[in-house]
Amino acid sequence: MHTHSLRIIIPLTALLISCTELSEFDSQLVSEALSDSVFSVTESWDVRTHLFEDGRRIITLESPYTASYEKQGRNESHMKGPVTITAYDSLGTPITLVYADNSIYHSRETEFEFEGDVVVINLETENTLRTEYLKWFYHTRHPISIMIRSAKSCAVLALMFFLNGTPESGLSQSRVQILQADQLEGFSGDLGPGRKLAGNVQLRIQDSMIEADSVFQYLDLDEIRAFGNIQVTTPRETIWSDRAIYNYLIDDSNFESRVIIVTENVTIFSTQAYYSFNSEIAQFPAKLRLEDDRGILIADSGIYFSQQDSSVFRGNVQFADSTQYVEADSMFSNRVSEYYELHGRVFMLDTENRTRLTGNYAERDSLGRRLIEGDARLLRMNEEATDSTFMWANLIQVTEHDTTFITQASGDVMIWSPEYSTRSDSSSYIDSTEDFYLIGNGNIWYQDIQLTGQHILIRFLDEALDRIDATNEPFAVFQDTLTGRLNQLRGDSIAVFFNEGDLNLITGRPDARIFYHMKNQDEEPDGGIELTAESAFMYFEDGELVDFKAYVNIDGIVHPESQDVLGKHLEGFVWTPERRPPVPVTMLIQRLEPIPDDRPFDYPRRYLLHTGE
Repeated sequence: MHTHSLRIIIPLTALLISCTELSEFDSQLVSEALSDSVFSVTESWDVRTHLFEDGRRIITLESPYTASYEKQGRNESHMKGPVTITAYDSLGTPITLVYADNSIYHSRETEFEFEGDVVVINLETENTLRTEYLKWFYHTRHPISIMIRSAKSCAVLALMFFLNGTPESGLSQSRVQILQADQLEGFSGDLGPGRKLAGNVQLRIQDSMIEADSVFQYLDLDEIRAFGNIQVTTPRETIWSDRAIYNYLIDDSNFESRVIIVTENVTIFSTQAYYSFNSEIAQFPAKLRLEDDRGILIADSGIYFSQQDSSVFRGNVQFADSTQYVEADSMFSNRVSEYYELHGRVFMLDTENRTRLTGNYAERDSLGRRLIEGDARLLRMNEEATDSTFMWANLIQVTEHDTTFITQASGDVMIWSPEYSTRSDSSSYIDSTEDFYLIGNGNIWYQDIQLTGQHILIRFLDEALDRIDATNEPFAVFQDTLTGRLNQLRGDSIAVFFNEGDLNLITGRPDARIFYHMKNQDEEPDGGIELTAESAFMYFEDGELVDFKAYVNIDGIVHPESQDVLGKHLEGFVWTPERRPPVPVTMLIQRLEPIPDDRPFDYPRRYLLHTGE
């Protein structure tokens, strides 16, 4: 047995150490070589070969038998196993061992091929690779230039791989660990050196696991490009897609086709997403669907901030849960504070409270406060859905206190219902007491009656009018349906009483003043009565004034029929039917199609496995 140690400077040259009788395998190699115009054949036994670069040992090769062939300017060394290769780092410390049945070294290309039962052991991580074939292209100067085929199993290839490359390549490579791949092939192209992994690929990058059908890694770009059935798993989220580009230097990624992102709080579906694993910010330039335990949201685009659990959505934004539906041009929301803003063409439907809202801007918070501003409109249905109330204002705000809802409005507030309509500077409605306040230039119209005052309180009983109280310069006008003349009442306060929703009585007190247009027996105008008293009572039937009474300190005058009577107005007279809110022409309805029940695409296979569907 002869053991030799050779010092070789790359490219490798082979030295003849000793010769014995050729085996059948050796003879076959020689015959093949001679048949191909071999210039020389050198055989060596028990060979130990060292490869040096810049005076530093980088590889040691050990083989029981080596046949070196020189033909047409090409040199090849065929090593018969068991072959052992040791790779060293820059300090000369062994970092990788390779065992193989056979090996071929191509000196001109600086390439190694390993065949048979190939085992690669990373001495630093104790990770092991087993395969039937492995090829390393040393001339690329990167340790990832490996081609593997027919891998039996690929436990972590924590590559420096088995040869030491440049410091930059080692740093980039150390970020990526290959846990599994059926095939691995090195390459060098326009984007620099890289590797292609195919078949059941599993990678680990820091605390992230990446699975795909195939992966291209570009070392100089610090980038991997994955294709087919992709799943990325981190401690905070899991992502599925059909295509992905991931830069592991800056921890940013681009996912395309069928994209699903699942976090602790939400599940998002889209066809494209940019995701930063550092900031945990996901950008969706394409349509998306977000689902959580509260409901479903869809939009044309959006941004999701996972750490803050906040989001911004733009374009045809729609949200729905069991009790509400919302749509707008854009939306900002924060789940932690339960706050959201809506911008542009806002529509809100609250089925629980039978309310619809529209406007240019809206917001809602965790206290149940809802605000809508800019051409704000509200529609509220009664419990039987047989009656409705409309509100117009510049701003409408709904707040919740325990089980009580308070609706406040400001900015030329108009209200219409089949029974009455109002107009004021601002208003407030308390649903638990059914009290409705008009504040500032208040007006309420009921049939042919207009009541004005700076402060008006409207009370309901079982959603029907029960009583109205007007103070601070109140004035009431009652138009006679036959003559068209205007009966008038003023006082320090005016009260209107209803019986089951029908007008019954109007009172003025104190300092009541009345002007009443009389009619003759033919129901024709016949002058008028003007009087003052401490209090006045006006009685109605079927909406018509049928009688009035005055009490205490009564004083008055009768006016014969004349043109002056027709235009007679008490001080503070207000009659403005043209300001009465009109009957709404259109209902408040959503402009967009309902949110689809189905998700936007068929699920990727790994997602089905994850969910068990």
